[in-house]
Amino acid sequence: MSHNIINCLKDYNKINSITLRGTITRTLLASLMASDGLLNNNLASLLPSMLISPIGSLLLDISMNAVAINNIGFKHTYSSAFGNFKFYQLILIFLLVILITIITGIVFGAVHGTYKKLTLPTVEMKKRSQRDGMYTSAIIASICAIALPIAYSKKDVATLIAIAIGTSLLPPVANIGLTIGTYHTQPEAYKEYPINKSIKYGLLIFILNAVAISVGASLYFNKHCTSSNYKKSMKTQPDFI
Repeated sequence: MSHNIINCLKDYNKINSITLRGTITRTLLASLMASDGLLNNNLASLLPSMLISPIGSLLLDISMNAVAINNIGFKHTYSSAFGNFKFYQLILIFLLVILITIITGIVFGAVHGTYKKLTLPTVEMKKRSQRDGMYTSAIIASICAIALPIAYSKKDVATLIAIAIGTSLLPPVANIGLTIGTYHTQPEAYKEYPINKSIKYGLLIFILNAVAISVGASLYFNKHCTSSNYKKSMKTQPDFI
């Protein structure tokens, strides 16, 4: 089984290989688009940001490695999309992506808040920073956790894209930065919407979605990579953004 898992990691790496530079570039682009979409209620910017974001791919990599660690330990584990990166290094890359997203949101919000009078928080910002949004995300995340391994095993690209949009991993993080940035330029706009609650609920929404994706991916990889038939199916697996 250890041999199967190691080879499964290598095969997955060939199919979904990406670079650290590309990940940072995607993060910056997705963060800017998400910030614009959230601040201007612009779905034309918001929806593509969910697909460009590398957070989903990183969570798949982390899940893949978690399965490997659970079965064969740390010795042979490396990121399925980042070559020879160790598991803890992959976690650091994930945290770096989160940090870049938040900083981008802060800068975007501060610049717009300085030179433009805004009606805050916007409708899209409220959806990702209030209790009701958290409950909705919990329901969607639970469904996606069940649907992800099924869609992945059936190579259902359309459903995988729908899951990427449904779980909406990057916008809640960008919204945290955006809230901080706009608050420091227009604090009076947040009298009815305390900033600490907005950040708390935004973080909870992200965690719920991230856990759902991780659980669903881990279930799939654990079954797939420990199977003696993994090679036949892995060669045609779709990429999940």
